[in-house]
Amino acid sequence: MFPPVANGSVRSGKRATREHKLTVGFQFRQSLQMLMDTLNSTTPHYVRCIKPNDLKEPFFKLTAVFIRFDPRRTVQQLRACGVLETIRISAAGYPSRWTYEEFFSRYRLLLRGPQSQEQAQASCRQTLPELIPDPDQYCFGKTKVFFRAGQVAFLERLRAEKLRVAAVIIQSRVRGWLARIAYTRTCWATVTIQRYWRGALARRRALILRYTKAALIIQKTYRMLAIRQLFLMIRQATITIQAFTRGTLERRRYRQLVAERAAVWLQARVRGWLARQAYRRVRAAVVFMQCCCADAGLPGESC
Repeated sequence: MFPPVANGSVRSGKRATREHKLTVGFQFRQSLQMLMDTLNSTTPHYVRCIKPNDLKEPFFKLTAVFIRFDPRRTVQQLRACGVLETIRISAAGYPSRWTYEEFFSRYRLLLRGPQSQEQAQASCRQTLPELIPDPDQYCFGKTKVFFRAGQVAFLERLRAEKLRVAAVIIQSRVRGWLARIAYTRTCWATVTIQRYWRGALARRRALILRYTKAALIIQKTYRMLAIRQLFLMIRQATITIQAFTRGTLERRRYRQLVAERAAVWLQARVRGWLARQAYRRVRAAVVFMQCCCADAGLPGESC
């Protein structure tokens, strides 16, 4: 079923099988070596456990009414572990240590003078007495600056206040810039809206004026036609009345003239007849007188 294998190959396979079979000691050493490599590659922090009570019960228990905490036992554990003494020694000395470069990088906002990494020590020595007036609270070393307990917190508070003031200034500038942009945009939008609205109103007013002008023209034309028709009708009526009146007056005058002419003709005839009658009388009288004279024998007289 399987192909034949040479003797050397069989021996090498047996040797590899022995190498793969690891002992317990070898596995422990390998695991310990891996743990040490891991610890050396990191920065481990050790936590010291303090028992809150001797009953091994949790400090907070949701189902319990009281919190099982023994302060005396806790203080004894802290004293036995040397924590209180370490805190006292640290508070009496300089527990906070900063290199000049780290201090310069962290508190550059509070420092004055040259702002360069090469002159960090000079800047720290120049500005730190102004920040912390008490010289006993800090100390300058060759490469580091040392602080007593509470001074780093004080510097952090100053830094936070400086950052807060700077943040407020930046916020005020940014908000002012944003407000100016918003105001400019609002003004531009307002002017644009006003321009379009005024244009719409002007167009509407022009349309209304156009319609009004057209209406006025129509009204004027209609009124003109109505007044013209009324005028023509009144004129025609006036002319007709005048014609009838003048005809009546002319006929009356004509009749009067005819009557006056007839009267004049009658007068002329009457006056002519009267004149002829008077003439006949005068002639008859003259003839009679002449006859009388002739009868009287007056010379030169004859009938």
